[in-house]
Order: sequence, then structure tokens, then C-alpha cells
Amino acid sequence: MKLTGLFKRHSRKIKSLVLHIGTPKTGTTAIQGFLAHNRKNLIQQKVLYPECGVPENQHTALVKSIASPLFDWAHFNKAIDQFDANQYVMDILRNCEINGFNKVILSSEYFWASPSMQAGPAYHLPSPENFDYITNFIRSCRDIFCIFENIKIVVYLRRQDEWFDSFFNQQLKDGFPIPSANELLIGVKNYLLYHANLAIWAEYFGKDNLVVRNYDHLLDGDVVKDFIKIAGINPQSLSQPKKTQDLVNAKLSRKSAALMQKTMDMNLNRELQALLSQVLQGLSSNRIPVKRRREYTLFDPDFYSSVLALYHEDNKKLSEDYINLDSTESLEMPAVSQDEHNKLKSIGGDMENLIGTLLKEIEKTKKR
Repeated sequence: MKLTGLFKRHSRKIKSLVLHIGTPKTGTTAIQGFLAHNRKNLIQQKVLYPECGVPENQHTALVKSIASPLFDWAHFNKAIDQFDANQYVMDILRNCEINGFNKVILSSEYFWASPSMQAGPAYHLPSPENFDYITNFIRSCRDIFCIFENIKIVVYLRRQDEWFDSFFNQQLKDGFPIPSANELLIGVKNYLLYHANLAIWAEYFGKDNLVVRNYDHLLDGDVVKDFIKIAGINPQSLSQPKKTQDLVNAKLSRKSAALMQKTMDMNLNRELQALLSQVLQGLSSNRIPVKRRREYTLFDPDFYSSVLALYHEDNKKLSEDYINLDSTESLEMPAVSQDEHNKLKSIGGDMENLIGTLLKEIEKTKKR
């Protein structure tokens, strides 16, 4: 992205930028919700978490504006089509000058995902474009963020088999069918080559300015607590929003996931599909604590072995330069405790059985 003349001539720089770039399915919703909820409290610490169009909790509109000259985002929200990244960053600069902010935080998982999602196909899968897109996008980010004296890039990663399970559970919740294993492996290859992507961020922002974290091995398992420590924020005056990550991104239970897949195979009308999805999500949201939410996998063990084999060499480089993802537990699921089974049964089992029975009756009716 080319900078405006006014932008180039402006000699005043903001002291610090903390740029949270994702990745998706690593607690980004929780971090963004927490920061947006505490905007006023952060101001007292001279920290700015600026609003940014739609959605207001994150900075996807900014990412889209930076990326739009490079590739087509026609599949994205049209409400952010008129967003101007140059003007937005200039407004941040003026805001900091007037109000004395010395730190700005920006967050969107699409800083990581957008180059790979160029003209994303069905299921919103990142497409396997070459790394020229990624390089051009990151170079544009460097150019537009040149007003900051210090830039810290924060990224959370999870092992690729874990990512697949989390991402496609979300796809089920959103009403998208699960594609074949071959489609999955081809569609996200570049996107999940963590070291290859980080090498480009390091080239333009400096390796020492990258903070790379293993999402599955955080202190107390709390991504928000981890992030605010990295960002240098005092947590004492901050509060948690009412809608926590547990509720926003709760994983479907094993039975709910199976029922969701069944409804897709039946080609139900959109209204009924949406209603069933909403009910099944509600049944899952209050079940097992997040740390034990992995009570099942969506794919067979051979698929996960193929995933890890595909990314083995890149993960090896990642462990040498940044973090080791292989310390994550295998996706051979641990047994769920009897107490948790009882909780599942008492909270949602009867309702799931009822939905299952209804689906059988609908299927019979359609065959008549």
C-alpha cells in the first residue's frame, strides 16, 4: 500500500504498537472482547484500543483496506468496503498526540489469514495461493505502521491437527459441511506453514519483535491473561466481559456434532437448519470446561497423522527458531470422566435424543 504525502511528511511517531495477528482458533475472540470491554479503562493507562468499523471489537476492516489493492475480498463484509487504512492510521496518530497515548493495540486474526484467504472457496477455507500474496501484504503492513517507534507482533499458534479439529467444529456450528480430507490438506497448506509465514513477518518487522506463543501451553491456560502480560497492561483495573470465550466459542458435543452433520446430509431448509444449529450450540455451551472440551475428534487417526507429516519439516524449523508444538498432547482423546459423562447426560442428552428422533421422522417423511 502506498502512503499518502501527508503520511510520509509526518515526523511525529507513536511510541509503541502491539499488533495481535492471530492465528484463528487461538482465543482471538476472547482477547478482542476483553480489550473492547476495557477500552475506557485502558485509556487510563494511556493505551488505545481504537474502534474500527464492523466488527467493532477487532480491526478486520483495517486489514481488508490494506489487503484490497493486492487481492479480491469480494466474499467479505461489504460494510467495510469504503474503509481507508491511511486515513485510519492518521486518525490514530492525531488521537495519540491530542490525548497522550503512548501505546496502541490492534488485533485481527486476518492479519495472518487474509493473504491465504484470497478469493476463499466454499467453507471459507484459505486457498493455496503462493507466498507472493503474503509477502506483499506484510510489506504493506510495515509501510503503513511506520509511524510507530516500536512494534511488537504477537501471534498464537496451535499444532495443526488441533487447529483442524477446532476450525471444522466451528464450521459445523456455522452450518458448513465438512469437506473431504484431501480438500482440507490442499486448501490450508500455506496457511498452516507457521515457520514459513513467520519468516516473512521477521523479514519486515525483525525476528526480535515477534512474540510467538503455543496456545495449548499457556500459563493457567488463559490466553487473555497471557496477552495482557505480553502487552504490558496492568490488569488490576480491568474486568472480564459477561460473555466469555467459553460461551462464544464453545465446542459442539460429540452427539451434537454428529447431529449437525446429519442435518446437512438431509438438505433441510435454511430456517430449520439454523434453528437446529442454535439449539445444538446451546446444549454444548455449558457442558465441559474448555480445557477438557476435546472429548472427540472429527476425523480418523490416519488423517491427523497425514496432517502432522505434511507439516513436519516446517514444525521442525519452528521449534528451532521459536516454539515447539510437538509437546502438545496427541489427539488420541483422553477418556472423559464419569462426572463429565453425567453432566452431559443431565444437561443435554434428552434434548439431543429428541432432536435425533425428530430428524429420523423428517427423513422418513422425505422418502414417502
